[in-house]
Amino acid sequence: MNKFNPKDDQLIRKNFEKFVKKHPGEYVAVADGKIVFARTRPDAEKK
Repeated sequence: MNKFNPKDDQLIRKNFEKFVKKHPGEYVAVADGKIVFARTRPDAEKK
């Protein structure tokens, strides 16, 4: 598991509503500024 990154946390908090509207029912993963969406948590983590 990766270390906590405050910048990634801020990115999620700032864009949460936008993510929910554009990707309803999907999981989001953010790591080192990279954002991915997937239908399942394992798929999001893999991406």
